[in-house]
Amino acid sequence: MGIIEIILYILLTFSLLIILGYGLCIFLLPKSLNRFAFWLAPWCTIITIIFFGVYAGLIGLTVSQWAPLFVIFLSLLSFKAWSSMGFKPISFSKVDIGIILIILFITILNLSPLFLQQKFLTTLSMGNTDARAYAIVPDYLKTHSLIETLKTAVSPSVENLIQFGYRWGPPVLTSFFLTVFNLMGYQFITIFQTILYSASIPLVVILWKLLYKDSKYGTILSLFIVGLNVNILYFLYHNFFGQVIFMGINLLLIIFLLLYETKKSDIVIAVTLSALFFSYSESAIFILFPMAIIAITKLQKLKEFKDTLISYGRIMFFTFLFGSFSILHAFKFIIGFRVQDFYKPIGWQVFRAKIPFANPFEALGLYSIHSFEPLYLPLALLLSIFIVYIVYIGLTKSKRKDIISGFMIVYLIFFVIFAFIKPNFWAYNRAVSYALPLIAILFVGGILDILKNKNLIKLAVF
Repeated sequence: MGIIEIILYILLTFSLLIILGYGLCIFLLPKSLNRFAFWLAPWCTIITIIFFGVYAGLIGLTVSQWAPLFVIFLSLLSFKAWSSMGFKPISFSKVDIGIILIILFITILNLSPLFLQQKFLTTLSMGNTDARAYAIVPDYLKTHSLIETLKTAVSPSVENLIQFGYRWGPPVLTSFFLTVFNLMGYQFITIFQTILYSASIPLVVILWKLLYKDSKYGTILSLFIVGLNVNILYFLYHNFFGQVIFMGINLLLIIFLLLYETKKSDIVIAVTLSALFFSYSESAIFILFPMAIIAITKLQKLKEFKDTLISYGRIMFFTFLFGSFSILHAFKFIIGFRVQDFYKPIGWQVFRAKIPFANPFEALGLYSIHSFEPLYLPLALLLSIFIVYIVYIGLTKSKRKDIISGFMIVYLIFFVIFAFIKPNFWAYNRAVSYALPLIAILFVGGILDILKNKNLIKLAVF
């Protein structure tokens, strides 16, 4: 029964994420994204539950009180969307079916210890004790409101996530599914984080299709490079829940910025940014800084700069309006606490004694810093230069280079600061993991362009 139960909750969770979010995609997102509604639906569900669940908790409702109402409303919205399309079944291409199979394979692979060893619903971790907090706090929120939790004496785990870190999103989201499935936190948290990780992988495919000419080879390669990347999986296996959510929201926001259309997009982006602040506030700089760079790069064309500044200004206004309490706390949290992490050990140890910082070849997951000693230095330099060159080709051949360049400039700044100016393994490794999905897409774009360009191949060979 144990293994069947694991499979059952995997399928139920995926299904619920899609069903509850489908209507949101159809009615709220740009029409150009309707063709991706099946893949975007899980993240529409996630962001909606985090955003409105936080507000429900702040007005005094427990998760067990508001969760049934959310299920009913979102289900009806999806039913209305389906009815508006004449109840036509969703059509899947062979590539879509392949993506589904790859995602299921990656999910089962990441949960293989549950199937092969434990064989029952439980929590797994490779050492990080955050798993305990993320399992306990959702149970507490089922019967206690967020506002009550902020004002009363609570256990250390609850205090750490809710009162100290303001990381409300992950426990609120998990508590919703615990209420629906009638499970305990320790039974669900590992499965849920793994599913959220898998649900973010199709966003890589969407981003690929927006940046390059559609290619099944590009799709498959992007899926595997991101889905099985050892440097990203490290954070999943160690229960960095906020980072798992950031991966999906980060990709989603890049997609929204690429397809920015009307003022309606301001609210959608602002709600998504607010959900990020509610979940993992310090990572927001990897969205806000690129937006600032994007605006600055448009200075040469005054009208375009003015339009971008006004649009991004509206987004920032609504984001602050929706999430000011969390944003202000995030500023104090980063200045008063996170900055100290650059000057003292926080429990992170380097994965290897020699050259612990991942070079571009290693960062892409093509060689593991977790398992192997550094490559021979000349070889590492040669491979790294080759990887950088391929990523550069991918960037130059991508659509909307103005948007993508803004993100890449910020990534490069953080890499240089934490690797050379003020070396910090913890900060550098996190920055690498934040940037990897987009860099992997550009890498695949560069690889395919080189394979198409016979002159470049001849140059490389001769």
